[in-house]
This record gives sequence, structure tokens and C-alpha cells, in this order.
Amino acid sequence: MTILRALYEMMVLMPRLDRSESACSRKMTTPKHDTGALYRSLWGKTNLRKVSQEEREKRHENATEIANAFYDLVTDHYQSGWAARFHFCGFAPHESWECAQARHEHHLALMTGIKPGMKVLDVGCGIGCPMREIAIFTGAHVTGININRMHLERAKRYSRGWWKLTDEVEFVHGDFMKMPFADDSFDVVYAMEALCHAPSMAGVYNEIKRVLKPGGYFAFYEHIMTPKYDDDNPEHREIRSTIEYGAGVPNYSDARTVVKTLKATGWNVLHDEDRALAKVNSVPWWYPLAGDMRYPEVWMDRVRTFMMKEWVYSILWWRSKILHALGLEHPGCMEALNAVSKCVFASALAQVTFQNSSGTRLRIDNGTYGPELEEVHYYYDQWPIGIAVASDGRIFTTYTRGSYRYTLGVVINETAEAPYPSLGLNLPVSQLNTSFNDIPFGSSNSSGFISVQAVYITSKTSTRPETLWVLDTGRPTVHNGQGNPSMPYAQPGGPKLVGISIANDSIYATYTFPASVHYPDSYLNDLRFDLRANVSGTSGKGIAYLVDSSNEGRPGFIMLDLGTGESWRRLDEDSSVLRGANDVPSYQGRPFYLRQKGMAIGWQLEGLDGIQLTPDGETMYYSPLTQNYLYSIPTANLRERDTNPLAELQAHANVSNHGQRGGNANGFEGDDQGRIYQLIPEQNALYYYDQAQAQTLPFVRDPRIIWPDGASVGADGYIYMNINQLPYQPDWNDGVDGRLYPGAVLRCKLPDGASKITSLYA
Repeated sequence: MTILRALYEMMVLMPRLDRSESACSRKMTTPKHDTGALYRSLWGKTNLRKVSQEEREKRHENATEIANAFYDLVTDHYQSGWAARFHFCGFAPHESWECAQARHEHHLALMTGIKPGMKVLDVGCGIGCPMREIAIFTGAHVTGININRMHLERAKRYSRGWWKLTDEVEFVHGDFMKMPFADDSFDVVYAMEALCHAPSMAGVYNEIKRVLKPGGYFAFYEHIMTPKYDDDNPEHREIRSTIEYGAGVPNYSDARTVVKTLKATGWNVLHDEDRALAKVNSVPWWYPLAGDMRYPEVWMDRVRTFMMKEWVYSILWWRSKILHALGLEHPGCMEALNAVSKCVFASALAQVTFQNSSGTRLRIDNGTYGPELEEVHYYYDQWPIGIAVASDGRIFTTYTRGSYRYTLGVVINETAEAPYPSLGLNLPVSQLNTSFNDIPFGSSNSSGFISVQAVYITSKTSTRPETLWVLDTGRPTVHNGQGNPSMPYAQPGGPKLVGISIANDSIYATYTFPASVHYPDSYLNDLRFDLRANVSGTSGKGIAYLVDSSNEGRPGFIMLDLGTGESWRRLDEDSSVLRGANDVPSYQGRPFYLRQKGMAIGWQLEGLDGIQLTPDGETMYYSPLTQNYLYSIPTANLRERDTNPLAELQAHANVSNHGQRGGNANGFEGDDQGRIYQLIPEQNALYYYDQAQAQTLPFVRDPRIIWPDGASVGADGYIYMNINQLPYQPDWNDGVDGRLYPGAVLRCKLPDGASKITSLYA
């Protein structure tokens, strides 16, 4: 019993991170009513193994009361066993708990530009430690609002007592769903893991917008479900429900829903990120929850982390249970310990379940190698396909249609894009397709964009501006009344190549194709250019090499003379451009079959896909999506016209097979040192072919690379790629959309100072 008592006292009386708590908190007690019974009655069903989304939504009706009862119940335990700051944070190596939490708060203050003299609002301020830190750090006046009177009592006592803060902070009792402040009252509003308690996300975002001055910033940290959560997994569901109960949160949301709700309520989302993945936070944020003694270095951090060990908590739990049975302990203490322990151990288990494999002594595949991968942009509205990066840093992207509002866009900030060059040049959905005798056809409009698949940028030359080349398939996807997808045939005029001057965002060239070159079932997929005047078989004004990936079975190359507008085909239905028979790739460890609604299960049908020119323009590397082989052909064979009766035979004869590369490849890209980069969706990776070594070699791999569907080397020496989770789209999964927003633009630095190919544009 002595040991049990010593452990219990250590937990309750240990010094806090905020020294004022150790002086003051023992002078106050939790409310006299049985907060545990109140919390349970408000929460309702506590079978955490089976909680439906409807039950979670119903709890929102009592969200405010649940939060109030929860903090009445657990605040003493939070202060004793965690800290005065009721929030998580990331840890840098050798960083103390106190410094890490303060850095977490400083980061938010810096991101929102809080300055001396500003009026700042902390929504759901707790006992006030973060707002005191921010007030001292920035010199701003910070007001805190909280529904819980016990929190406010402690916040005022700590601030006025230990910290001697009188004019710098102010505390207001109120509901953050209807705050007692006038419109336009604050320069900055922030929240620290508090808005998850709101009965309505849209409601609290609108209320914050009301009290924020026009042009002001709102920032918040929040608990959310990550994309790794699988609602079909019973273990995941139980962990989630346990954390919700142990944290007093009626319903955890996810990043996609949060950002979409912000946008729907009129916010311009400038930045969002998972701080747990921030490079500086290289020590697991959850190590204290797991009682992992490898990381704490300050003695107080070691004590706190030790107290989080499950066996220590078990001793405290049994001690509390015995005292509760004997009537020697407050009736809420047992319930508080139950709630906190559920949250702690479920949170730690979640990290082990979703992230941590370090407990094994066996060699593991951590899914990563290569240069650091940076997250540049996030897609929340439309799923992207193609990408091109201009010399001024602008990122252009395409979206095949469908029902999307536009098909060609430009990135305007971290989480948004806009139609390019204008919305008017992107045909409205109602004009994308037509029919003749009940046979669907795409539009024949040659002046508006129908369904753009790919884009490519060529550098400025003496005769051409820096150009964004836009490849329009003219074939949007349509769905019938049952939701079954199909692709209309192309009409002449719809499929086209368009040149846009980057300098003035205006179209200066449009090329269409005769029916003898672009068939009704052709599909324009990718493009490369050689703009040199001395290229054989051309007018001297440049040539475009285009991919026809036709799912219907007639893939090949299309060449276009940019001076005359003439076009022709090569390698039609050569074995090197045909789809692989009955190909079954694996994505994220799962065999993939094509499941199109209204059709029998089958295989991906796409043929020729990725292409890339060498820096000297002499060789074209290529492959179909559904083959594992890399091929090449001399470009002279592709440029040969039909006036040479042997042109097609010679082209077939000069195809080179460079062997297997270790998986299907999607798009290609190249650098000025001759590497042929290949996007490998089966491995969440980029490989490259080294011509000198005659081998495909690894470049970068990362679990975030879930279907890289376009790549572009920028003038800055980075390779950019679109990530769009394509295997999970509804048209490949029997109508079920398994993608999780956001999509992304990722980038990494090229090796050995490599950069964009410019030798072909002289």
C-alpha cells in the first residue's frame, strides 16, 4: 500500500510545466456533483466496439454539455499527469516537453503574424497556458473564451497570481457557437485542439468569421482522422471510438471534411499540414502516451513518461477502484481515470496500429528511400492528371472530365487552383458531348477545352515564347442514368494541340487532326517536343510527338509538324505499344482488377502511355501502362513520312527492348543529363533508366506517392509530380469512390545538379 500511495502522490503532486499550477491547483477542487455519472448520461451508449456514424452525429446535439462535463471530470488528471497545456505537440531531438509545447504555440503565432498591440482571441482557452505564452511571446492582447467555469477560475488565478498578467490577457465565459463579442472584434483568432468539441463545424467557423476583422487570420490545431484510418477495419473503429470517449469528442472528422467545410463557409484556406509529419518533429509526438523512455532527457519528462506506462496506470486504476468501493474517494475520480486511460492507451495503440513497426527485431520495409520529398500543393476540389511547371514557378494542371467545372487550371495558392487561361475557354459540362443516332460523340469545338489530359512546357526560343502546350483528348467520360461510365468517340476538331504563351496567357496556336490520323477511338495521352530548326523530316518549325493510348486497341505514335500542321502515325499496334495481356498490378499491396460499373470484372486496357526524348533528340523512350518493359526507337523513324513505303516496316524493325524495370509505369519525364524518369505506381516510386548502365535504377519512394500521374522537371532543378490516387476512383471501382482528399503536388531535388532539358528548344 505504501508503494501505491507513493505512486499516486507522485502523479497528483508532481510539479507542472506551468509553475503556477503547482502553487495553485491544490487550492481548488472539481465540482461536487458526480461528474462521471453526468458525463456517461450525456455520452449515451458506451459499447465502443460498435458505434455508428449516426450515433456520433446524434452526440453533436449534446456536444457543448459533453465538453463541459468532460473537463469538469478530467482537468485535475490532465494537470497532474500531462501539463498545464492541454494539447499535443511534436518533438525535436533532445527537446524537453515544455520547450516543445511552447514551440508549438510560437509556430501558430508566427504563422498568423501576431504582433504587439493586436487583439487576439483564443477559442476554447482551457486554463489559459497557451494564451499566456502567446501574449508574452508576441506582446498582443489575448482574450480567451471558455464554456467551463472551473477552467476560467483557474486561468484567472494563474494569470493574475504567478504570472502577474493584468492587462495582457482577459477571460470570458461563453459558448464559442454564439460568442458575446461584436462583429469584427479581433485581428487574429486561433484555437488549440478545441474545435473538435463543437456541435457544428460550419457553425463555429461562421461564428469565428463574424468576430474576425476583414483580412484577419484564423488558425487552429485540431485532432482529426488521418487517411490511414479504415472504417471497414473493426480494430480501427474501436480505437477511434475509444479515443472519442476518452477525449470527450462526439465525432472526429478528417482533413478533407475540415477543409471543405472551411471553404464552404467562405474561408480562403492558405495552408494546412499534418504537424506530426513536419521534418523538425522527428521524435514521435506520441512517445509520452506510449511510456517510451528512450526520448525524455529532462528528469520531469522522464517522470511523466514513466507514469504513462500501462502497468503504472493499472496500479493507479486498481488503487482508485478500491478507494471508490470503500467510499473514500470522490465518485468522479474513478470515472476520470477511466476516461483518461482510455484516451491515452487508445491513442498510443493507434500509433502502433497505423505507424510504428519499430518493436520488431526483424528487418522491415519502411516504404521510403531517395531525396527528401516536399509537399507543394494540395487538391481539394478536383482530382488532377497532368502537370507542367513554368520558369516563373507557376504550376499548371489538368483534370479529365466528367463533371468538373474546368479541365485546365493553374495553382493559385497552397490549396486552390483556378481555370486557365479563363473559365470561358473551358467548355461548360453541357457542351462536352453530343450524339448521332444514339452513338455518343465528344464535342467538335476546336476553340474551347473539352477534356485535357496532358500539358508540357517548352522554353522560350528566338522564334517562340515560353509555351504551355495543351493536349485535349476531345473525349470526356460520361455516365448513364445507372452511373455506368463510357467515353464518347472523338470528332475532328475536338482532339487538338494548343499552344499558350506563358508571357501573356494567350493562345497563339491550335492544331487539329484528320480522321485518318486521329481515329474516333484514339486517345491523346502525352506529348514531347523538338523545336530545333535542323531536325530532319520537318519544316524546320518544330515537331510534336504525341501518344495515342487508345483503350479500344489501336495505340501508336502521332507526329505533328508545327510549321505545316501536317500529322501522321507510326508504330500502330506494334507489340511495344500494345497493352499487356490480362495484366494484374498491385497497388498498396492489393491485386488490382478493373471494375467498371455495368461491366464484367476485367483488366486495365490502356496501351502506349509514357514517352520521353533524350536531350539530343535522337531517341524516344516509351512503354505501355500495362507492360513491365521499357522500349525505345530512333526518332528519325518516327519522323519518316508515308512517302517512304518502308517507313512503317523500318520503324517496327528499329524498336529496342531494354528489358523489364520492376513494375508498370505511368508517365515519363527526363533531365538534361539523360535520365529517363518513370512513374511506378505499383511501388509508390519514381525509377530512372540510366543509358550508360543500361539499367533501371531507384530514385525516390514514399508512401505518399499513391499513383503519380504526371511529372514535370522545373527550371529550379526539382521534379514535380501529381498524386491522385487513381486506382481508387469510382470508374475503376464499381462506382465507389475510395479516394481521400487531398490530392497533392510533390517535388524532390534532381541528382547531381540536373535540370530541365532545354537543348531541344534552341
